[in-house]
Amino acid sequence: MKYIEHALRYTWQSIFKMYNEEAKKYGGTLAHAQALLNLDPNKGTPSTSLGPKMGMQSTSLSRTLKSMEKHNLIVRVDNPNDKRGVLIKLTQEGLDHRNLAKKIGYKFNKAVYEKVGKKDLDIFLDVMDKINIIIKNKEIWIGYEGTDFSNVYRAVEDFESDVHIFFDTTDQSEVFKNMDDVTDKVIDKYGNPEQQEQWLKPLLLSLIHI
Repeated sequence: MKYIEHALRYTWQSIFKMYNEEAKKYGGTLAHAQALLNLDPNKGTPSTSLGPKMGMQSTSLSRTLKSMEKHNLIVRVDNPNDKRGVLIKLTQEGLDHRNLAKKIGYKFNKAVYEKVGKKDLDIFLDVMDKINIIIKNKEIWIGYEGTDFSNVYRAVEDFESDVHIFFDTTDQSEVFKNMDDVTDKVIDKYGNPEQQEQWLKPLLLSLIHI
């Protein structure tokens, strides 16, 4: 059986590398582009809502925003609707980069649609939706009731943060070159619960959102 996560990971590695190489031409990163596209270009976006939109941990998001401020892409202003919060707003340079990121994303999607075809892509997207529903409904772990996942979840949180740091500083997906090594490191750090070999690697792959 061919593992679904292997195909998804390989494809995402290729897409990530392609976008990151393109972003570097303009002094940015893929993380910058993702943030630019998730920010409201007119009103700005509360900092607290940006992380969930991007699927990024707060530590990684904070690092990305600091880098974007350094590059004069964003500014932080007081949120008139929340005295304790701030809005992240785009500068003119940020707006220009946002428009550029949209054009690059459109170019990639257009090329894929033209070469793969709408019919096959519609099937692919439908399958992705169904996989996400299965994950959301927690249908994967049926049969593993009573297994203690607490240590693994802590490992995933630590590892996810490390992955974001790694991807912010390199264009090579070295972290994912050997998932077995990653799995072994998690087992060494947090122990090896019963049946872990069967579900740890899929769990890491399904919970890490790059």
